[in-house]
Amino acid sequence: MLGDNASEIERQAAEEIKNFLVEHNSSYIKIINSQKIENFKKGYDLVIIGTPETNPLLEEVYAMTNATRVTEEFPGEGMGVLEILPNPWDKSKAMLLVEGSDKWGVKAESRMLADDEKIDKNESYVNGGIKS
Repeated sequence: MLGDNASEIERQAAEEIKNFLVEHNSSYIKIINSQKIENFKKGYDLVIIGTPETNPLLEEVYAMTNATRVTEEFPGEGMGVLEILPNPWDKSKAMLLVEGSDKWGVKAESRMLADDEKIDKNESYVNGGIKS
């Protein structure tokens, strides 16, 4: 899910993530914007991509979960966070957050997905490093 104000870099990151998931046998992948998210909150695993400024759904996620709150200051310019949590609208599903302090942080985290051996369902990753 991309915010309506997603940058071209964030849209490219979404395509990279989609391609990665398809290559790893995901059965249904669709990139949608925030206007259509209500139909997909329940019954689906979600990938939410962007910055708090470009994707307003992140603020909703922050209010409903213990997700790492990304700001312009944290994790910092050109940096981002990957985080896997239960989908707050459907606990039987998962949610992957691909967040950045800016569009380049989002891009950095989308590239980290290519190294899927590092991904652990119970960890948060800050620009390639594990957040404690």
